[in-house]
Amino acid sequence: MAAVTPGRIQYLKGELLDECYRIADDLGLDLEGEAIRHGLLTPRQVRNAFDGMPPRLSLTRLVDFLFTLRSRYNFPLPEEEFISDEPCLPFHEGDDDDGIPW
Repeated sequence: MAAVTPGRIQYLKGELLDECYRIADDLGLDLEGEAIRHGLLTPRQVRNAFDGMPPRLSLTRLVDFLFTLRSRYNFPLPEEEFISDEPCLPFHEGDDDDGIPW
């Protein structure tokens, strides 16, 4: 098992932030404005980020913000994460009415 290092945590934060940007872009949102509105960043942190100083973020708050973006704006999960409404049952000859409602 790999050790949890500050570098790995920073990398994970970068990946999560990229995902937040992707979701915001897909939905036509201003990510910086949403981050300020949800209390993830302050206006000063956003201004400093544009000057090349990455903001200090809590990993927990960043994950929470990502899920807030997904749920609040009703962003669907990828297709492979959905569970089918109908189970995959084998079809046998003469099984036209087996009492299963689907």
